[in-house]
Amino acid sequence: MRGSRITIATDQFSRTPAVNETFILFTNSGQYSIATIESIDNNTVTAVCGDVVTIKGADGQDGLSIVSITKGSVTVGDTTTTTSIIFTFSDQSTKTVDVIVQNGKDGRDGIDGTNGTDGRDGVDGKDGTTFTPSVDSEGNLS
Repeated sequence: MRGSRITIATDQFSRTPAVNETFILFTNSGQYSIATIESIDNNTVTAVCGDVVTIKGADGQDGLSIVSITKGSVTVGDTTTTTSIIFTFSDQSTKTVDVIVQNGKDGRDGIDGTNGTDGRDGVDGKDGTTFTPSVDSEGNLS
């Protein structure tokens, strides 16, 4: 506050301080003051603060964070599969995101004439596609 005295080590100055000099004093709590050096004793400066200005604004509201991610319903259609992903936030609100992927093709007839299992290899069939969503610690969906 204005008129208060503060003690500072001389090695905190960028040059040798002198009595009656003024300097700008910044604090870790987001304040500053124009201070005047009152005395110097050994390696210590005593300064008197002028008006103190708070340069830090008021704290804003807390942001939301994701507290859980769960798999919801899965709907398999003729050509696509839809998987619902449910995000729960720190205020207990939720957001549902539907992830839609193309279904794999049925396996072709193998060399021996048998069908491959749907979406998987026959002897010369092709792979189907299975999508497993994941979310990293930053909230990125992949």
